[in-house]
Amino acid sequence: APDDVEAERSVVLEEIAMHEDTPDDIVFDVFHETIWPDHPLGRRVQGLPGTVEQMSREAIAGFFHRYYTGDNIVVAASGEVDHAQVVGLVDAAFRARATPRSIRAPGAPPPVAGNLVVHERDIEQAHLVYGTQGIARSDGRRWALGLLNVIFGGGMSSRLFQEIREKRGLAYAISSGHLGYSETGAFNIYAGCSTENVGEVLSIIREQLGVITTAGITEEELARAVGHVRGSLVLSMEEPGAAMSHLGKSELCLGEILTTEEMIARVEAVTLDDVRRVGADVLAGAPWSLVVLGPALAVDVSSFVGAAA
Repeated sequence: APDDVEAERSVVLEEIAMHEDTPDDIVFDVFHETIWPDHPLGRRVQGLPGTVEQMSREAIAGFFHRYYTGDNIVVAASGEVDHAQVVGLVDAAFRARATPRSIRAPGAPPPVAGNLVVHERDIEQAHLVYGTQGIARSDGRRWALGLLNVIFGGGMSSRLFQEIREKRGLAYAISSGHLGYSETGAFNIYAGCSTENVGEVLSIIREQLGVITTAGITEEELARAVGHVRGSLVLSMEEPGAAMSHLGKSELCLGEILTTEEMIARVEAVTLDDVRRVGADVLAGAPWSLVVLGPALAVDVSSFVGAAA
């Protein structure tokens, strides 16, 4: 109904306004816009105020009827459910909603040269995202990259956390992560620090990137990372919501569903050479981009952009 659309429009606009007040979220939005310009992956999930304000009920209904169809939906269920009952309910709900015509995916975004974006804001701290092109969710190297990420910046025992926060106290937040999609991905490093420390934080990040791509990791680091990921997988799959999400994403993006035991076996099979190779492919394989959000910078950070690690 028109009233429902207007009510939801107001809610979404409020959510966008709240999101704009969260710099450590906004900086990632800008980063994705920077590395994936003119591609759906670079667009903000919640949209922009102007787009939301102009969206008509007819446009929303048209989108729903085009995309929310039986051939284009994956339904995942977990917990105390009756499989046959769920199948029957899904069949009854979507049997008549066939896809009117084939839907073509936009394809992988083209690689971009390293870009620098600095957004000055009147806030206390600087927020930066430093990243490069990653790998797709289905890429067999994802297990090795996941372990590399744990070692490099994925927790309090990681190299970045120890070097930047624990030893030097240069940042209150420092971490790395990888986003994998159906056809591409992004490896990123996030830091929250005072503006005066941005240059030094970036220098240490570059230094650590060089170390891990040339010298690799140790057997001890790999064993700790495997233990960490193994424990995280077991714990997460005990929660029905996480198990449901795993089922749905696996079917949508991979076309196969791995059990917890199968995922653990993939992780445990990763070797030092696997980690070294994926480090060279991802961390040193493509230009790096940098987005900084915060007070005016006192240093020139353009030298950190472009060249691979």
